[in-house]
Amino acid sequence: GGAAGANIGLELAVRRKQWTLSTGLGFEDLWRKFNYETLADNSTPITDALLQVVYDPETGTTLARTFGDALLEGQSVRRVQHFNNYRLWSLPVLIGYQKQTERWVYGLKTGVVLQFAGKQEGRFADANGNVTNFEANDPATLFQPFSRGLRFNPEIGYRLTDRLTWSLTPNLTWSRQQLDGGQRVGVSRYGGNLGMRWLIK
Repeated sequence: GGAAGANIGLELAVRRKQWTLSTGLGFEDLWRKFNYETLADNSTPITDALLQVVYDPETGTTLARTFGDALLEGQSVRRVQHFNNYRLWSLPVLIGYQKQTERWVYGLKTGVVLQFAGKQEGRFADANGNVTNFEANDPATLFQPFSRGLRFNPEIGYRLTDRLTWSLTPNLTWSRQQLDGGQRVGVSRYGGNLGMRWLIK
């Protein structure tokens, strides 16, 4: 399933003509929904249950009743819903290209991002179908303690002054993570940042 959350960050960029080199520090707080449903056979003991009735079909008279212990067979449904929490620190190194008009700024940045997992806690279903809790550094966590990824950032901005610009930056981050049992999966995260950029001359 997908994840939702919030992020905050600080970026420092160097510009030469229309090319930029940027880095910074970001923090993400992600929530991912865990849904699990299973069927289980169960037996409910019943004491002094009515097991048999003997009656006369001609008169409709009950001739005998037999009571005893019995098991009531059935199935139960177990549903578990929980929101798992993941916190990540990221350090991107991006190369970009920018084009400016009198007021508008358009750009595109791409590069690598180093990711450091912080708090990770929630629930998962193990190989036996048991729902249990996990914490940071458990094999069942979604993110490794350290991982590398790729980031892609289009950008649009509006210049308020020669130095101050409102900036909207959607982003896509992709990384490969290793889950419990050695399985490696690709994890994509979509997000965006809205903020102000100050140009130091």
